[in-house]
Amino acid sequence: MRKLGALVVLAFAVFCGGALAEDPTPAPAPQSPPEKICQLSQAGSLDLKTSGTGMVFLDADLDGHKGRFLVDTGGLGLVLSSSVAQHLQGDLHRTAFGVRMVGGVDLDVEIAAKRLQIANFAITAPRFIIVRYDTVPLEEMGIIQPHALWPSYDIELDFVKGKLNLFLPDQCPGHVVYWTHDAYASVPMQADLFGHLTVQAQLDGNTIDTLLDTGAQTSTASLRSVSHNLDIDERTQGMKAAGSINFNGNVEAKRYRYPFKTLSFEGLTIYNPNIEIADTGNDSRHDPLVLGIGVLRQLHLFIAYDEDRVYLTPAEAH
Repeated sequence: MRKLGALVVLAFAVFCGGALAEDPTPAPAPQSPPEKICQLSQAGSLDLKTSGTGMVFLDADLDGHKGRFLVDTGGLGLVLSSSVAQHLQGDLHRTAFGVRMVGGVDLDVEIAAKRLQIANFAITAPRFIIVRYDTVPLEEMGIIQPHALWPSYDIELDFVKGKLNLFLPDQCPGHVVYWTHDAYASVPMQADLFGHLTVQAQLDGNTIDTLLDTGAQTSTASLRSVSHNLDIDERTQGMKAAGSINFNGNVEAKRYRYPFKTLSFEGLTIYNPNIEIADTGNDSRHDPLVLGIGVLRQLHLFIAYDEDRVYLTPAEAH
């Protein structure tokens, strides 16, 4: 289900010094040179398309086949539907490493295409992991993990303007928030080999590892994780059963809803976040909170891989 409607508030204290008494015969003040403003070097700007469920996509041409790819910061590099792969001319190969998804689905076959064109970006000989057709919706060609496609760039996600912007790294460390003069959150992050982004957030005041996942429609936490980190379980007051949820077409998990009050990132607070709790029966207390697109699209993000930081403002900040 689409998860929208949480209120985003950025709360910072701003202190101003008191006014000084004016000298009756002030000397002319020297003119200071204007402060040098750091200029980011933008490498490209791509149009994000939004579906009715709030998911975001990039239009692309893959060896003459036109369609859309889901933008998935929690994805597995470049992924292609088997229904698209069968129309390509490339040979199938075993991947150098295999990935087992929830439910036991193995991803271990890849195909090399000739050319992937996204706006003005042309990628030659891209290699795609193939997944079966019912894992990727029929209207999608596949999935793109931005860091896998553009590992040399920092990435901005502006959901209000519908833009995925690419910037050269190491340009303005600590000064990348160019779209607003208001306060912002600067959050340390960890990026794994797939470019998955994990940060620490405070959920109802408790620190919890959080995966930023634009490919997830729903924000989800595991029951064992919230039990360990927040002391919440099936018997906690306010916890309500909400049927079941399916993962990857293979695993049915019990689903719960709980009235979380706040989700905070160093001064940026989301009130009443919509987060589902899932119990597959095989969860870990170390499972991160998966923050899906319903919450993420209420934010404006700049992912500075060179700094190991994510900069965040409310989506409407300008």
